[in-house]
Amino acid sequence: MANPLVRSGNYGSSTIGDSVLNNGTMTRRIPNPDGVPPGNTILVGLKFSSSLGSLAGGLKVRDDKGNTYTGVDGGWDGSAMGCALFRSINVKGRVRRVFIDNVSGDNMTDFMVSIVDIPDIASFDLANKATGSGTAMTGGALAVGATGRFIIQFSWRVGSGADHTTTLTPTTHANIVWTNDNENTNEGHCVQSGVYNSASSITPQCDAGTTTTGWITVSAAFVVGDSGRGVPPGLFVRGLHHVGILNPNPTPVHIRHTFKGNLGLVMNSGGVPTHALVTAISGTNNWSRETPIAQNDANNIMMWAPVTTAVDDMTLTLNDGLGDLTHMLCDIAGADSIAPKVFYDHVTGNQSVTAPITTFTRAPSAVGNMTFSQVSWASGTADDLLDQQMVFYSDNWDGEPVDGPTNGDENNGFGMHLAQDTNRHDWTFHRTAASIGAGNWEATIIEFKAAPIVGASVPLALPQWPSRLGA
Repeated sequence: MANPLVRSGNYGSSTIGDSVLNNGTMTRRIPNPDGVPPGNTILVGLKFSSSLGSLAGGLKVRDDKGNTYTGVDGGWDGSAMGCALFRSINVKGRVRRVFIDNVSGDNMTDFMVSIVDIPDIASFDLANKATGSGTAMTGGALAVGATGRFIIQFSWRVGSGADHTTTLTPTTHANIVWTNDNENTNEGHCVQSGVYNSASSITPQCDAGTTTTGWITVSAAFVVGDSGRGVPPGLFVRGLHHVGILNPNPTPVHIRHTFKGNLGLVMNSGGVPTHALVTAISGTNNWSRETPIAQNDANNIMMWAPVTTAVDDMTLTLNDGLGDLTHMLCDIAGADSIAPKVFYDHVTGNQSVTAPITTFTRAPSAVGNMTFSQVSWASGTADDLLDQQMVFYSDNWDGEPVDGPTNGDENNGFGMHLAQDTNRHDWTFHRTAASIGAGNWEATIIEFKAAPIVGASVPLALPQWPSRLGA
């Protein structure tokens, strides 16, 4: 039976204040080791600064399996900010990396890219776009061809005051139950989706707090089919949410999220020593803050919570607002509901200028467990993990500043390992070239266990999850 849903997504921004160079590329990773399975559909929604009126024509999307992507223009504010939506239906191969090429003829700043993986899509129906000002971000009317269409809207607030809104909530409509797939209140970005059980025209809408700002949107409807794979048993990342915050002042920092899974993890990295340190976290769920690291060149903190209430308003108290932050929020399904955490550790070291950095060497406690790790430094940035079972989470792009405490998802590395064995594995981060001298690095690691699966000694999906360079 067809069940289209956003199976998993990689959401958010990495280039705040920086540019993807003309003829340059941004690389985004699928957040699970099985990638996007054959038969599923990939949608890529993008917002960026551009003076171009035809936005999709200035971009090209491709992946590591050679699938074809078709783009449509989204809303454009007439001068500076625009958006677009690309699709590849019934992908071939197991996609693990998506590439966005800037072919616009100019550098593009403030890229915000969200990639979603959806099963059971047969074909494209239609798309629409809109732009405006206010708190109601509408997606343009969709005159669907029949009942049962899958509807999705990507919305972005733009202009002065676009960030740090209180909520981003899908507006209630008849005949559809919206899922809030991404609610990035710090950067004003929302993704919402659902199956529309009517043949009447629908205008999707996202309500954005109480502050009036400009906004741009793109929405689309798809014919539902029966292909691909849904959410597998065992531990699975339903959403990887990038949140970049520049000099968060005033503090505290608020993160609002609607969880699909039963475990939340926030990995926090900052590039300014002893500044913008998370001293406490609170929220609707019972959050734990692990022993932080704040050494000479960066700071590095992990926070997690069993999810018992889906909508969580988290408050991160900082010691000051004098530094940039990157948060990786992981929405994880299939975790043990009683005592999910198995292991935590932190370590420091000294980096060379160019060599890869091995932060931890350890064996997972059990097959099917999921381990997350992050590293922070000041010289260079990470662009991969060398172990082929691991999934690298940070983004990279041509034009990315890599030296010193810079914006967003830089001067650090994030990754995940779903254990397929209990052998010892090296967490070795490959690094870009750096121009400034070597300094200290700081790393943390945390392991979670899966909920028991009736009739299975390990998560059933593991035999279908080869190393990320496999089929």
